[in-house]
Amino acid sequence: ALLLGATSAIDAPAPDEIAHADHLLEASGAKAALGALVEHAGPEARITVVSWYGRGEVPLPLGGRFHPHRLTIRSSQVASIDPARRGRWDHPRRWALVNALLGEPALDALVAAPVPLSLAPALYERLARGERFHPPQQVLDAAR
Repeated sequence: ALLLGATSAIDAPAPDEIAHADHLLEASGAKAALGALVEHAGPEARITVVSWYGRGEVPLPLGGRFHPHRLTIRSSQVASIDPARRGRWDHPRRWALVNALLGEPALDALVAAPVPLSLAPALYERLARGERFHPPQQVLDAAR
C-alpha cells in the first residue's frame, strides 16, 4: 500500500490503531477481519470491503460501536460500473484505464513472479496454512 501512495498501512493492526483510521480496507478475505474492524473502528470511520467471502457467512457485530459511532460499510464490486458513474464511465473507457494501469511499474509490486504449475500443490498447501505472501498475489504459469 505504501509503494502505491497510501499515507500509512498496518499489517495486523492493534485495536487502538484501527480506532484512529478514517478509512479501513478489508482485503484479507478472513471471516473474522470485518467484524474486528467494526468492533474497533473509531467514530465516523468508513470500512470498504474489497475481499470476497464466497458463499460463507461472515459474523458481523452490529451492536456495540456500530450505531453509536455511525460506521459506514461499503462493498467494492468491480464486475459492473456503479450506476452513479455510468454516464461518464462506459466499458471501453474502463478497459482503456485498466490497460493503461497494466503498464504502471508500481503495480508490479502486487504480483509475485509466476510459479510453475508443477509447484501448485505446494503453493496451495501454503495458502491453506494461512501463510501471507509478499507480494500478496501468486500466479500459476501453465507454460512452465
